[in-house]
Amino acid sequence: MQVCIYAKRYQSDFWYQGYTLTLPAHQMAMENAKQCARVADGEGYSLELVGQWPDFLYEPLETCSATLEELNFLAQKLSQMSQEEMDTYEGVIQSVPERTIRNLINAAYNLDRFELLPGIMDEEELGEVSMENDLVPAIRNLPDEVYPLLSLKKVGHYVKEQEQGVFTSKGYCCRNTEGWVEPYDGRELPEQVTEVDCIFCLRLQSLKTKVDARLELPCDEGRIRQTLADLGIHTFQECTIMEIRSPISQFEYAFSQAAEVEKMNALAKELATLSPKELIKYKAIASYESCDNPEQARILYHTMDRYTFDPIQVTFATYGRECLREGGANLEAEAFQNFDFESYGKAESRRSRLSMTPYGAISYEPPLEEAQGHGIQMGGM
Repeated sequence: MQVCIYAKRYQSDFWYQGYTLTLPAHQMAMENAKQCARVADGEGYSLELVGQWPDFLYEPLETCSATLEELNFLAQKLSQMSQEEMDTYEGVIQSVPERTIRNLINAAYNLDRFELLPGIMDEEELGEVSMENDLVPAIRNLPDEVYPLLSLKKVGHYVKEQEQGVFTSKGYCCRNTEGWVEPYDGRELPEQVTEVDCIFCLRLQSLKTKVDARLELPCDEGRIRQTLADLGIHTFQECTIMEIRSPISQFEYAFSQAAEVEKMNALAKELATLSPKELIKYKAIASYESCDNPEQARILYHTMDRYTFDPIQVTFATYGRECLREGGANLEAEAFQNFDFESYGKAESRRSRLSMTPYGAISYEPPLEEAQGHGIQMGGM
């Protein structure tokens, strides 16, 4: 299940593509996704369902107003359902009077109050099953010779109306218990666990005992020793990293060796000193350099001042427009009505050695000795 996030202020830009996030996701991943989509704090955004969502959910989710956090929570509940529960859930959401995101979430907590009869797809089949199993009190005492004269469809219609049941793509769904619980009040999502503010959140597993332990970085030596003791090991070479959570999303997949935990901790201590704006610049640098190991990540931290970062740039088209404006061009003039700002922006970016990342535009300014070295090399060609 995926969702594409669009900042409303950029949706008029043809080249703006938003950012696609796989759900369910952890809190740091959602915050990173909003940054990549260029959604500022408190700013409006829209969501588009992509990927493999249950077919019956597309219409209600596209017509209701949901936040990313609500949609993510629903995706988490869906991911925990068995196929039988998912089939029942389809019937439950058809039964709710109003398909708001609040009701869609609460429906997931009421599955045990409903029953699905698989394969019963219409009123005639429902009537047949109801009569065969003597489930209709209104006709229970009729003479046997009357039964063949009854319309199965009308009996099924009567049962459906009495039970307020619905037909789904899987069968017939109706209540088996009264009541309705509402863990979600529309304001505060249930079952929320506050994530620790950290650079890396690791789930480690001992190779020998298969015991799990969590470790948030940065941390002190005492916490390192305690985690090793909890795992029943002496060094991190004796365990494996099962999961990495980080506000720097690419590091979740690039850093995978348990032996690197100490190096990751040293990196985390340095990155923790960055302000929120500096951290976004660092993310852009890491993306630009395709950083995939702690040693390279630390080098990038210590050379951040060699990079110029422009978080305003969203697409090459926005960069092209800015270049033209700085050159004194009137973009409202008729000559620019059908102008290809994207291609122009790409050409200008090559000239200025600028690259576009999910976080903004970035360019590298080598130190003087490095630039001179390149100059000598080029001159000798």
